[in-house]
Amino acid sequence: MHSTQTNINQILNITHPIIQAPMAGGPCTLELVCSVSNCGGLGSIGAGYLTAEKLRVEIQAVKNQTTNPFSVNVFIPVDPIPELEMRNVILDRLRMCMEELDIEHLDFTFDELPSLDEQLDVVIEEGVPVLSFTFGLLSVDQIIKLKKANIKIVGTATCLKEAQAIEDLGCDAVVLQGFEAGGHRGSFLDTNFPGIGLSSLLAQTKDQIKIPIIVAGGIMNGYQIAGVLNMGASGAQMGTAFLTTKESGASPEWKSAILNSTDTSTVLTKAFSGKLARGIRNKFSAVFEDCEKYLCPYPIMNEVTKPIRMKAKQLGIPDYQSLWAGQGSGLARELSVVELMEILVDEMKK
Repeated sequence: MHSTQTNINQILNITHPIIQAPMAGGPCTLELVCSVSNCGGLGSIGAGYLTAEKLRVEIQAVKNQTTNPFSVNVFIPVDPIPELEMRNVILDRLRMCMEELDIEHLDFTFDELPSLDEQLDVVIEEGVPVLSFTFGLLSVDQIIKLKKANIKIVGTATCLKEAQAIEDLGCDAVVLQGFEAGGHRGSFLDTNFPGIGLSSLLAQTKDQIKIPIIVAGGIMNGYQIAGVLNMGASGAQMGTAFLTTKESGASPEWKSAILNSTDTSTVLTKAFSGKLARGIRNKFSAVFEDCEKYLCPYPIMNEVTKPIRMKAKQLGIPDYQSLWAGQGSGLARELSVVELMEILVDEMKK
């Protein structure tokens, strides 16, 4: 594959301006991350739920299979307090799901998310080339430590003000996440606004900030990548497109749901985690459509529903799995990473 150059290529030391989205919770297998990097894109470890020890193991495994740059993505932690009245309302809606999956008990206590500082220490110690973050902002001290280690830093924004905050923090690039994107929204200044379409978001941001922009949201092919580059982006981050590759860790039901989806298949829901996310509509998301305001906040709801999601995955039942996907899911292709990357680069040049 011939190089397709933009300024993000030089900053991240990659051949093609294609970033595999860091999807925490299982989809980003070792094979997926390394294959993308070995093909000249940027493979990404989704480390949001990984302890420092598990993250170190994953980083070392990646380094054993690629000498090319890769990234680690971390979550900015939140610490919400559960409200008792929320528990009582949602339990009624959860009972049906529990009965169908033969689950007797759901626990409202939850394990704390991994320590961000400990994760960053591992990233620095292991010499990870790129660190990205979402759901908020790193601290100034954390930025200084990463910069001293010569690590490139990329933040996630869903509006102009968030992008400006990321630039002001001293980050090397920003991921602009459009309304179309699959998975959790990275909003942090206003988590309740409905979202801005990628085209409008890019157009209103590109002349207001100086750092390179990587765009995310519904991008599934090389023609779209070429289009956003022509509009002023430096690169494209793709999640759904990689979920249906052979190397992806998505469940068979998840892959099938994406491959059989259409342009109207996805919905924004808080049902699975308490945080707004886009996925393919199923029975579980429908159960909570009219009462999302009563859900526990993230990460509590995420922990409450984990047994349901895990049991559904074990039983191969898609109706109770979080089938994250972007609005471009109807364009998904069932290929290997090498095949997909070759096609994307070829399409970019047409």
